[in-house]
Amino acid sequence: MHLVIYGDFNCPFSALASERAARVQAARRATVEWRAVQRLPDLPSSGRLIDSKLAADLAEELDRIDGLLLDDERFPRRLPDVLPSTQPATAAFAAAADLRDTLRQLLFRAHWFDGLDISDPTILVRLGARPAYEPPVVTVEWQRAWEGLGRPVTPMMTWSDGNIRHGVEVLDHLAELLTFGTQRAAS
Repeated sequence: MHLVIYGDFNCPFSALASERAARVQAARRATVEWRAVQRLPDLPSSGRLIDSKLAADLAEELDRIDGLLLDDERFPRRLPDVLPSTQPATAAFAAAADLRDTLRQLLFRAHWFDGLDISDPTILVRLGARPAYEPPVVTVEWQRAWEGLGRPVTPMMTWSDGNIRHGVEVLDHLAELLTFGTQRAAS
């Protein structure tokens, strides 16, 4: 099974989807092609400071994520200081070609686990990325494809037979892929 997952580095649900996608690939339950998109393309290049309203919204999202975690999963309860513009991270991810899976995990962990501002080129370099000052053409293609799937939310997933999953449905499907072998062995 081949999965295409669209996600944004400043989306906590996408961060959990990334963790699960890595595990699904490692267990050889599916191949995953991750496509980075920007759900908030109008954010200023410096990002947006987390004010009380945004903090409340993010805290609510983190509460929802807590309820979705599998027994062996952990997700930080710490809110970042800045909601970053993900254009620099998306461009660096797209330019990474063969290293995308590794860089994707590093970018999500840097932002959600370590609280780093992934819109900062020095942080990108520290993570081993090459900042791309002109977004690669593929980022425009990914964004258009994602927007063309209807109801563009992150994460979003398609697979070989044309099925589409949105938001929490993506996390549920990835969890099913992870627990399928475990459930069969227990039966």
